[in-house]
Amino acid sequence: MPALRDGEAEVYEIGACLLYLAERYPEAGLAPPLGDPARGSYLRWLVWLADTFRPLWERIMAPFFFTTESQPGVRAKGLDDLTRVGEFLEAELEGRSWCLGEHYSVADIYLYMLVGWQHYKPGLVIGGEAVQAHYARVGARPAIARARQLDDLDERLLRFHPELRGGKVVDAPKVEL
Repeated sequence: MPALRDGEAEVYEIGACLLYLAERYPEAGLAPPLGDPARGSYLRWLVWLADTFRPLWERIMAPFFFTTESQPGVRAKGLDDLTRVGEFLEAELEGRSWCLGEHYSVADIYLYMLVGWQHYKPGLVIGGEAVQAHYARVGARPAIARARQLDDLDERLLRFHPELRGGKVVDAPKVEL
């Protein structure tokens, strides 16, 4: 679970962490300021990503959270829903550089992470050309490349050393997709 501590402030959940960081460091320009008409779209993106897109991955990567009966059925439904999400994203991003048009925001970072999970299932592609081009643009940003390096991730968000976390050996269970 993503979490951060900033002095006495403790924040967890990825959407809350992203909102907090964008507001804590407004000079970074990662969110439209209060009163900006683009703020509504920005908030919509973040909440949609957290409430609609991210939960699909739980059904695909961890169907055992939902049933003991037909885990393949839960996964199949998740993949089917992911196809529709990809179509929606494709329409939303067509002709845009970023989620908010020409303004890069933490919504783009969140979307990058969620689309990047496609690489955990060989052959899976979310959306089409617009979604994949967005993924490439975000991934090419120097701060994103540095974050991947710090977390031992390649450009597909797969670990170079899956047996390590923070340089230490871990015994993480392997999830079959």
